Amino acid sequence: MEKIIKQCVGIDVSQKELDVTFGTYSLDQTVTYLESKKFKNTKKNFLQFLKWVLKKIDNEIPLFFVMEATGVYHEHLACFLYDNKQNVVVVLPNRASNYAKSLEVKTVTDKEASKYLTRMGLEKKMELWTKPDPIYNHIRQLTREREQLQKVKTMILNQIHAEKASAWPNAESIKRSNKHIKLLEAQYPILKLN
Repeated sequence: MEKIIKQCVGIDVSQKELDVTFGTYSLDQTVTYLESKKFKNTKKNFLQFLKWVLKKIDNEIPLFFVMEATGVYHEHLACFLYDNKQNVVVVLPNRASNYAKSLEVKTVTDKEASKYLTRMGLEKKMELWTKPDPIYNHIRQLTREREQLQKVKTMILNQIHAEKASAWPNAESIKRSNKHIKLLEAQYPILKLN
C-alpha cells in the first residue's frame, strides 16, 4: 500500500445538512474516498461530526476540511473547526464549480459535491481560512445591507421613471413611490449619497 500524505474532508453545506466525504491522497497521487456521511448543520452536531472525523484519521498526516462558501450557512461550521485548531479551507462557489467541470462531473448531488471538494482539497494546495476579525465581519454585513437597500431604491426609481414615461401616468402611484424613497433615505441616510 502506497504511503498516505494528505487527508481531507470535503463538506457540502446546506441550510439543514452537511454532506461529508473523508478521503486520502497517497504518494502515487491516488485519491481514495473512504467514507461519506450526513450530519445536521447545527452547532450541537458539529462536535459529533468532528469526533467522527478524528476517529478515522492518522494524526501524523495533515488533515484539511474543505467547504464551499454557501451564503452564510458554512460560517458556524468554519468557525467551530477553526476554534478547534483544524485546517479549514473555504472555497468560492465559482472555483468549486470550475473544478467540478474539470472532472467532467455530470450530475451534482450533495454527496457528489462533497466528493469533488474532498478531491480538490487533496489535489490542490489551497489557502487556509482564518476567522475574520469581528470589525471586518461587521463592515461586511453593513456593506451587504447597504447594497440590498440600494437595489430597492433603484427598483423604486425605475418604477417612478416608467410610470412618468407611461401614456397614462398615475400621479398617486408616483407620489407614493416618492414617499417610499424619502422614507428609505430618512431611515438610511447613507442612501442619499447616490
